[in-house]
Amino acid sequence: MYSWGGNQPLQDTIHNVTPDAFMSSVVPLYSGPQVTIRLEVEDDNVREYKLPKGLLCKQSPYFAAMFEGKFREGEEQAVTLPPMEGVISVRSFETLVQYLHLGFVVYPEAASVKEIDHLIEFARFVDMCGITQMNDTISSRLREAIRGTPQQHQCHRWGTPVQTTSRESHVTIKHISAAAALPYGHPVRRIVAETVVGRYLQREEGRHWKKVCREVPGFGLDLLEATQDTMNTVHAGQRDIHFQDPITHHSSVLDGKTCHCACPGPFLDNGNGNGNWGNCWSGAGAECACGRK
Repeated sequence: MYSWGGNQPLQDTIHNVTPDAFMSSVVPLYSGPQVTIRLEVEDDNVREYKLPKGLLCKQSPYFAAMFEGKFREGEEQAVTLPPMEGVISVRSFETLVQYLHLGFVVYPEAASVKEIDHLIEFARFVDMCGITQMNDTISSRLREAIRGTPQQHQCHRWGTPVQTTSRESHVTIKHISAAAALPYGHPVRRIVAETVVGRYLQREEGRHWKKVCREVPGFGLDLLEATQDTMNTVHAGQRDIHFQDPITHHSSVLDGKTCHCACPGPFLDNGNGNGNWGNCWSGAGAECACGRK
């Protein structure tokens, strides 16, 4: 089992108080009045939760305004949350409830690419609830999910098959659009931008990401800032030009062109001294696993 968030307590609330303060100010939050929250799920079904009002309102301005104000929800002490794609789901709600009660979230396995959708959705739900202190915790888990399961690609370097990795394809335009709905400066937005920096720096891939920037308002600024910081890590090697991958912190090869098979494609002298450069690990004239030269 895996958990995250345990080392980042909620701001000035229930998970960073002394035992005596816990007994006097926190325990009553669990034993006081309850509110009812209903989630609309598939096939017009409703899932209902009975939760401590004090616990929710203490930690979420969104629920405090709802249940302590003069709205209908405050009078009825109940609310039905309609489905909101990419924001509200049973999983994101139950994840938030566990975090608010325990100060951390338990997952059955290590972070993986399968969690990317959930983590961006959860970040948006948490933002809606006004619980900003969770931002760094969620972004750290997202970085682990992207970093932990790279896609494998085979290409040839100096005539020998080698495995290269690509993480950018895990982040889709759907993820980028969802993250862009978060406030400017949100660490999840930054992680998403950093994930595509490597491909953006390649000449052929750069055209694609320029198009994405036009289609997703706000992403262009995120990508520009991430690219500027990444360019500060550029350095020349004996044969290649390298930069530090902002997700893995490993050295990656910077190239003006990249192969469609996603091999990194460093600048390689073809050896004849005429200034021509290969565009693949295989070097000039050799064929990559994808068939490109």
